Amino acid sequence: MVPIQLWAAFKSSKGLIKNIQGGHTATYQDEKSGAFYNFGIQTFIDYGGARKFVERFNITTGTLPRVSLNRTYVDFETGKVVKDYIPPPTNDSSAALNKYTELARQYADYLAPGFWNFPEPGDIPEDLSMPFSDFVAKYKLEAMVPAIFEITVMGLGDPMPVPTMYVMQAFGAPIQGSGSFNPISGNNMELYQKIEKLLGADVRLNSIIGDSRRSDDGVELVVIDLISQTATLVKAKRLLIAFEPVSSNMNFLDTDDQEMAVFNKWEWTDVQCGIVKHSSLPVGVSLDNTPQAAAPRNYLELPKMPFVARYDWMGQDYFRILMVGDKAYNEWKSLNQMDSTVKRMLKTDEERDEDVTLVAFMDHGPMHLHVGTEELKKGFIQDQYALQGLRSTWYTGAAWSMQFTTVLWEFNEVLLPKLLKGL
Repeated sequence: MVPIQLWAAFKSSKGLIKNIQGGHTATYQDEKSGAFYNFGIQTFIDYGGARKFVERFNITTGTLPRVSLNRTYVDFETGKVVKDYIPPPTNDSSAALNKYTELARQYADYLAPGFWNFPEPGDIPEDLSMPFSDFVAKYKLEAMVPAIFEITVMGLGDPMPVPTMYVMQAFGAPIQGSGSFNPISGNNMELYQKIEKLLGADVRLNSIIGDSRRSDDGVELVVIDLISQTATLVKAKRLLIAFEPVSSNMNFLDTDDQEMAVFNKWEWTDVQCGIVKHSSLPVGVSLDNTPQAAAPRNYLELPKMPFVARYDWMGQDYFRILMVGDKAYNEWKSLNQMDSTVKRMLKTDEERDEDVTLVAFMDHGPMHLHVGTEELKKGFIQDQYALQGLRSTWYTGAAWSMQFTTVLWEFNEVLLPKLLKGL
């Protein structure tokens, strides 16, 4: 069961992220100090026109100082420190990462800012379609795996059987050498707060689609406000969908067989993040989930889903957490796992009857949509992109681009002219 302290926080904390704009951006503001803590997206990759887009809203950008953390490698299944684990030497890790980046750049036009130029089934480079484990072995990249897993690839859960193109989608050329920026305020939500103010009443939060009609002539949606229980009929010439179109998310739309043939094939993970407090968590430290089997140098031994990836000290007594599970994962399972993981790390001679306090939380929901090697070779990407514009409906989001906010903005620069053509 979810501990009472977790339940109370989940039900009442002002830091919980629900029904707001911002995608995977999540920011908590400490009431006493006024300090901002970004526990979703950490920074914006300086890609394309991203910085100009943010500055258009009179937001000053720059590079914020990062908290330097000492690493402790802990097997979260046992709660014990993996004392004999030896991280990859910096030179080896850097060399492997440079090689990976060089390879990723060869295929960047196929993946960024979208898959518009992805090769036909018979022309897909083997590097992109082969399982990532084979790609790592082919180019001897083992030393870089812990680093990219820690940064973004953990979102795939187990990246090893996944086609390499999806790993490059999660950690590809745009992230290397592009630099990054944040609002100087420290509040990554500042952009979305200003966008919401600009759009005003056109933004419908706390709402769902009750019914829909889509055809080549236009779209009709019945939008239901869950607070007021009122319904609004929206008529439009084109519809743009920005969430992850897994089959369970598409139930509200009048989907046809062609659409469901794509939506039903996707695999994905559920990624969640939050801020917690507990007196046993060490200040100035990142507790990294490292299986005992990874010691001393087995760098392909990664946590098994579902897992808590790490606990990172953020400042004051706040710790950022990241959790990854499969399709069946949900916020209640993650909260229980988070609490039990901390308690396993407590020393037996210092038993504390203390639950983890949940300060802020976000369920990112389905992420890292992908298919297997055989589906790629059958032309899945072409089938996926054939949905763009079908029945007056267009799609944006990470399933159609890359797992980076600013790359997605650049994708929209290509998408929107297509959507608007002929209007």
